[in-house]
Amino acid sequence: MSITYTVRSGDTLGKIAGKHGFKDYREIYDHPANAVFKANRPNPGLIYPGDVIVIPDKGARLPSATSPASGGTSPTGATRSCDLPLSSMFSTWPPDLLETLCRSFKAHSTSNRYLDNAFWAGEPASFEEALNRLGGAVQTNALKWVHTRAAAIPGLWPFISFIHNLWSGDSHGFAFSCSDKGRLRAFLDASNSFCRDIPLMMSDHQAAGPTQCWRESVDGTAGLHICIPIDDTADQRKVPGESSIHIDPHQIVKGKDADGTCSYSADGVISHGRDVGAGVLRRKAEEMRRKLEKVFE
Repeated sequence: MSITYTVRSGDTLGKIAGKHGFKDYREIYDHPANAVFKANRPNPGLIYPGDVIVIPDKGARLPSATSPASGGTSPTGATRSCDLPLSSMFSTWPPDLLETLCRSFKAHSTSNRYLDNAFWAGEPASFEEALNRLGGAVQTNALKWVHTRAAAIPGLWPFISFIHNLWSGDSHGFAFSCSDKGRLRAFLDASNSFCRDIPLMMSDHQAAGPTQCWRESVDGTAGLHICIPIDDTADQRKVPGESSIHIDPHQIVKGKDADGTCSYSADGVISHGRDVGAGVLRRKAEEMRRKLEKVFE
């Protein structure tokens, strides 16, 4: 099962790979699970404390160009069955969640990397195996948490056409393809449950400001955070048109202001700052490095 690793001072990708039993750092750096990290760190020799890297299961190698996982010889969607054994723990999952997962499982291919975690080790033998591959109990439970909250808001879940990668770390959630981004934006703006998120600490997926992210206003517990990029931003470029929906462990919203933007609690802002502060400093350092490079060109 894959795990996450937070980069510490003095770490290099080579050291991290060796520590986890990999001979070549590229087995980690080039793994699909680290596509966002790789996009943010195009130079593998420059990584920073606070960066989060997925350490893949050592037995699951990167798919080759002709392997089922890459779509070269994968069955078509019509040949994949979503039947589950009666004894399967997934058979009790909500029908609308299973329907979305089944649709994603059937449509996975080279160009449509839906339910991608399930295909990293090759073509799953069954729908049940695919669901078991999503990252173990932590990530599958995170998927259920997100669904439970989303399903509690009438009309929200139908916007989620296909599910991409799942994750569980600083937040819990998944990337998704939206049935209609424009209508979803209007839905969130009209909802009393959501406000437009102001990027107080400039986390990466909020960099475009309140034009692309919404937070759920919940009293005393973690709420949904939905990001719908106007364009395919750098951290969401893996699958064209995908967005992200997740639950942040901190709750920073205390209400919705008259202009539709969020108001935040002081404790929530501090909590959020702990999560994204390293990212703010990292971006400042990179900006300074680029300026220095121009000076010495």
